[in-house]
Amino acid sequence: MARSLRTKSSAKAQAGRQPGRLPNENLSEADMVIQFLLVTYPEQRAVLVDGSAVGFTNHTLMLPADEYTVTLDGGGYQPASLQVVLGGTSIVRPKVIAFQPAARATAAPAATRKKSPRAASRRRTRNA
Repeated sequence: MARSLRTKSSAKAQAGRQPGRLPNENLSEADMVIQFLLVTYPEQRAVLVDGSAVGFTNHTLMLPADEYTVTLDGGGYQPASLQVVLGGTSIVRPKVIAFQPAARATAAPAATRKKSPRAASRRRTRNA
């Protein structure tokens, strides 16, 4: 099922369109050029472009040429969002942006292991 994404430029074009005209009649040819975006993340997450779900991470997404704010569904990743300008991409050379898992709070240092009495006795016999 294809989803249409209303871009900032198309929203501007539709706001000033005349009644009875098709929405795309006011768009420039550059606005209708499809661009390709690849959002990487170690696990599958929904990709949100300007707040709308458009696909999933690690899959190439097709969007009109424009400026976007890209985020992921859920939390626990960094950066929180990325600003992207799409233009000049192709299916074999998509714009690639990467999100990483957020750094977790550092764990308490591991307790030092107690040496077993047997290991201590081996050291004594070697040194003797």
